[in-house]
Amino acid sequence: MAGNSIRMSQLKQILRLFSQGVPIKGIARETGISRNTIKGYFRTIKSRELNLEDLLGLEDLRIEHVLRAPLKTEKERHRDFMLRLDKLYEELKHPHLTKQLLWEEYKREYPGGYQYSRFCHYLQLYDRSQHATLIREHEPGDKIFIDFTGDKLHYVNRNGGEIIPCEVFVATLGYSNYTVVLATHSQKVEEAVAATALSLEYIGGSPRAIVPDNFKSAVNQAHLYEPKINEAFLDMANHYGMAVLPTRARKPKDKAKVERSVTISYQRIFAPLRKQTFYSLQELNTALLEQAALLNKRIMQQYDCSREVLLERDEKPVLKSLPPERYQIKQHLILTVQQNGHVYLSKTKRYFSAPYRYIGFKVHVIITTALVRIYYQGDCIATHTADKPGKYHTIPDHMPSHHREVLAGMNENILKERAASVGPPVLAVIEVVLQRSIHPEQAYKSCQGILSLAKKTSKEILIESCAIALEYQVCTYRNIERLALGQYANRESQCPAKYTPLPDHPNVRGASHFNL
Repeated sequence: MAGNSIRMSQLKQILRLFSQGVPIKGIARETGISRNTIKGYFRTIKSRELNLEDLLGLEDLRIEHVLRAPLKTEKERHRDFMLRLDKLYEELKHPHLTKQLLWEEYKREYPGGYQYSRFCHYLQLYDRSQHATLIREHEPGDKIFIDFTGDKLHYVNRNGGEIIPCEVFVATLGYSNYTVVLATHSQKVEEAVAATALSLEYIGGSPRAIVPDNFKSAVNQAHLYEPKINEAFLDMANHYGMAVLPTRARKPKDKAKVERSVTISYQRIFAPLRKQTFYSLQELNTALLEQAALLNKRIMQQYDCSREVLLERDEKPVLKSLPPERYQIKQHLILTVQQNGHVYLSKTKRYFSAPYRYIGFKVHVIITTALVRIYYQGDCIATHTADKPGKYHTIPDHMPSHHREVLAGMNENILKERAASVGPPVLAVIEVVLQRSIHPEQAYKSCQGILSLAKKTSKEILIESCAIALEYQVCTYRNIERLALGQYANRESQCPAKYTPLPDHPNVRGASHFNL
């Protein structure tokens, strides 16, 4: 049709004037519409063999449809092209085939077909239809999406001035779009798990599912149906009561929420911090969290409220409460309890005890930064604090009774407690022995021997023997043993005679007699 399009109500005025015998020039003058436009509409009506009276009886939309409907030849051409379209689209996937060559083949088969521009137009429309976007509504408290940004941030080492690059972790709730941004030294599983746990703490709860991208910290092997989840990441998700739903590989639309949050983070968080210099990871994270808080307070145009409002109003009530303790990444080992009653951790080169009855058994050891737990057949048989210094970590109750007795006999405080329970003279003797010894173990053995005399004789005899030993300053094991095991009546005769001064007598000469 020549000229510009007009409203169908104007076209009806043109048809009525024409039916009344008004010439085209007069119709143009009456309606203000150009003659070429009027002639174009009359040519269309004539080519389609339409009746003027029938057109005047139709509604405006129906008239427009009738006038713009393709001709019979156009319908046939379009029908033929649509039948070929699937095959043409598949052919175009060939790495060496171009649209120009494909169109030339199409024109040879169907000379009356579309020209090159229209041919490409319909191919493009078909391609768009094959990549339709699915709109999914997110329920409150349903999912959290996590990913690392492509661009990195950094901080400067104060000592050497070295620039330390940092990965940036982004977590976004599906419903409220509430966003947490944190910097980490790497994308290793320890860093990713810690960042996820910290993000959940800032949010104040955990959703029903977590949707990670296919980075190695979360997914060991991507798969369309059954991806292999990293064991530590899965354990963290179980700790917070979340299912893990990884995205499909190379399908960014599956994580559109976090992809959009990454773009917004570049604009609203990275850009405002571009002129600042940070000297530690903590300083960088403090600045990131401050900017993220400002972002979460901004009003979103499509929602007429902020991310923070949506979180507090709709999501917080349905989020799961966080466990009392933050998740700590675990290391799982299968080890054998050695003959010394300990398991050996080769990574830290330390030993941790287990009950002696499990010597030779295979046990399951779970290690965190704070604790070392030892399990046998699902039961926890030992728990140790992991941050204590020393090579051997032994719980006394894990040892056999005779081992505990040996160690007790090598403890000065325990020896004194045992001596005090017998009597004060025994405690006094033990203290003298401990003070006079050259080597501690020598004194411990002497003390053990002295205390053992209470079982060989009685407490009363040991107390009396120690009292005599203290009086005559003969506090050794052998002397006390002779006193305790000798005849009680002969005990005083066996003891050294006491020194008594000479009596005064005129026949007794003094020392001065010999000093002439």
